[in-house]
Amino acid sequence: FLFINALKEPNFNKVVVVVIVGASFGILIEFLQLYVAGRYASAYDAIANVVGLFIGSIITYKYLIISYDKESVH
Repeated sequence: FLFINALKEPNFNKVVVVVIVGASFGILIEFLQLYVAGRYASAYDAIANVVGLFIGSIITYKYLIISYDKESVH
């Protein structure tokens, strides 16, 4: 959210990059949990991370479009 919001101007390509990087990070964290005592990796957690990132990115992108349109009118 903060990264996309920092862009200030909605750009779908940048949102796609954020989703790819964020999804990769979420999957990496799940993989690294294999090597932490007391933790376990779960495909469901990885999927939840990616779905949450995707939904958050869509909401933020729509918010930025609305905000940018309001700013460009004034």
